[in-house]
Amino acid sequence: MAIVEEHAKWRVRVVPKKILVHNAVLSLVLIWLPVFGSLHVLGIPKGMGALVLTAELVSLAVAAFAYIRYRMTFIGVTGDQLTGRGFLSLARSAPLSSVESVVLVETYRAHATDSTPQLLLRDRDGKRILRMRGTFWTEKSMRTIAGVIERPLVHAAEPVTKKEFFDTYPSAAYWFENRPSVTALFVVITSVASLGVVLGLMSLAGIPITGGN
Repeated sequence: MAIVEEHAKWRVRVVPKKILVHNAVLSLVLIWLPVFGSLHVLGIPKGMGALVLTAELVSLAVAAFAYIRYRMTFIGVTGDQLTGRGFLSLARSAPLSSVESVVLVETYRAHATDSTPQLLLRDRDGKRILRMRGTFWTEKSMRTIAGVIERPLVHAAEPVTKKEFFDTYPSAAYWFENRPSVTALFVVITSVASLGVVLGLMSLAGIPITGGN
């Protein structure tokens, strides 16, 4: 897809699941309130109020940035263009005429018995033009996009594993998929960084980190 400015008029336009925002806000509240509440109570008497407040504002800024980017994410169709903006990408567009096949496949999620829909649009060379994952998009949104593209929708009869899906449609995978080491490294770095920030603030506030005397 080529980078473009967002169009003003749409035949259809869909956005990611709203429930994801609700879940993220709930998780933030459940984690953020106890941690920073404790830091306030124990840190302010020790003169660490400014540091705790700064950490809170930075956390809120990151959360606000994520929320704004999520609200800006969309997929839409104009008269002859398919346009989409990802969570951290610019709006990109491709001619509808470049779509050669439209496939809807149910894939099993890792460590789960239920399946998740995946909509895949490919060009004549079999390369991915667009992929909508059920983790972020509803099946209704997928069918809405597929419905305005003048290509027959092929709905796979049986669910498949992620491996089978990528074996059948190699171009469907994003650069970070099928690379367990990359995913594991990201999780480790994120976890260590988050834990380091919390422990650092606790240490500066004089909050005991261990259960010892």
